Amino acid sequence: MVLISTLTQKGQVTIPLIIRQALGLKPRERVVFLKEDGRVYLKPAVNFLDLAGSIKTSRPFNIGAMRKSAKDLVGKRHGQGR
Repeated sequence: MVLISTLTQKGQVTIPLIIRQALGLKPRERVVFLKEDGRVYLKPAVNFLDLAGSIKTSRPFNIGAMRKSAKDLVGKRHGQGR
């Protein structure tokens, strides 16, 4: 199958409906572009939160605590919160 889309002045293209449907893409979802051997591939971006619960752990998953830890670490690395 060959589909053609036009590049806008802003560097944007419309992904044809049949491709969006095949990839299960919905409006405002992110996509990943992969460049290999002179070709570009498009695939849906994996949302970290979609993976929650997919791996068994000894502790419950707590996104709030994870965000706070990440924020604290970034603050320490950039000299904030001294």
